[in-house]
Amino acid sequence: MVRDSSRWFSPVMWRVAIILAVLIGTAHAASAAPAWTELCPGVEYAEFAACKESPQADSKITVVRIDPAQAPLRALSSSDLGLPRPLRADAWADRYGLAVVINAGMFDTDGRHLGYMRLVNGHLNNATVRKDYKSFLVFGARVKGIREAAIVDLEDASVSDLAARYQGIVQNLRMIRSPGKVVWSPSSRRWSESALGMDRSGRILFLFCRSPYSMYDFSHCLLELPLELAAVQHLEGGGAAALVIRTPRLSKTLFGGYETTPQGRETDQGDQGAPLPNVLAVSSCATP
Repeated sequence: MVRDSSRWFSPVMWRVAIILAVLIGTAHAASAAPAWTELCPGVEYAEFAACKESPQADSKITVVRIDPAQAPLRALSSSDLGLPRPLRADAWADRYGLAVVINAGMFDTDGRHLGYMRLVNGHLNNATVRKDYKSFLVFGARVKGIREAAIVDLEDASVSDLAARYQGIVQNLRMIRSPGKVVWSPSSRRWSESALGMDRSGRILFLFCRSPYSMYDFSHCLLELPLELAAVQHLEGGGAAALVIRTPRLSKTLFGGYETTPQGRETDQGDQGAPLPNVLAVSSCATP
């Protein structure tokens, strides 16, 4: 015979059960929350498990979260510095004393950025605005009262408007349009990825994943993570994807390597790292 179990619980026992349920739920929420490590003022680090496991590498997404009001963004270019050849991301960090380095975006064989790119000092790496590159990173605010850096959709502002407000502008392919809409189409192609994001509080995120995913899946995964992402742009994939951290609290060098070719062939270029003509960075910083 099935008994009504509710009559075996006293009011006190019911209260205890409710308290235990709340405590268990709180503990679960805490375990799901990101464990951010402060690397230096305005710069934080965390690692997340990807939404689904990849057969290659560790299926982890590495995130460096930056408050540009405390840790200003920089863009460095071989064409501006007169370097005879591009540098790997770790060499950029070591040579110029940078705390964090990531790809600035895809580039041509001559080292020129594929989208519009202007540095804070006025150097024009590429003066051409591409209509298919629908995301702008802007930094180095000229006007008081605006964000020090932001990711802006092409439909929301012209380059001339952005140039009046910001010194630095870097144009890239868009993955997630503000306020959180995936715009990359499904595809069978997968690769290691470096990406740039902005959360709803205006912080900038350097994102890296060595395990290969389609950008459609990767974009949806990013939105599922507790990052509150509003916008994301694609920087580079495969062997050219990189993220380097050089701070007193953490030193880390991450290179991509996996990629599906347009012909559908899966490749693994190892973790040697590709020379990069242009990078985004945060300058060296002290331990908080």
